[in-house]
Amino acid sequence: MPEKLNFDTHITHDKASTMRQMIQESKAASQETKSLSRSRGIEVTLKSVIKWIEEQEYDVYTTQELIKTVSKYPHSILPHYKQLVKAQLSRIGKKKREENR
Repeated sequence: MPEKLNFDTHITHDKASTMRQMIQESKAASQETKSLSRSRGIEVTLKSVIKWIEEQEYDVYTTQELIKTVSKYPHSILPHYKQLVKAQLSRIGKKKREENR
């Protein structure tokens, strides 16, 4: 007969499962970035990310805030920065609204 899981064990199991999934996704993204860098000779630098931000034609305030934010990121995160922009835009919009009050 299978052992019944108590509530605490179930939560711990879910957390462990979530952690494993996050680690696997992180490894997959890292491998994808490495393979892109190797196969196409693409190197993502702070300068290239800033250029990409400027090409998006955001308003001046948003562009400056994105550049300020990305400048604080570790270089190992830069290849994944485009995935983080949506969250950054939300924070910048909130900050801008608060400053305009």
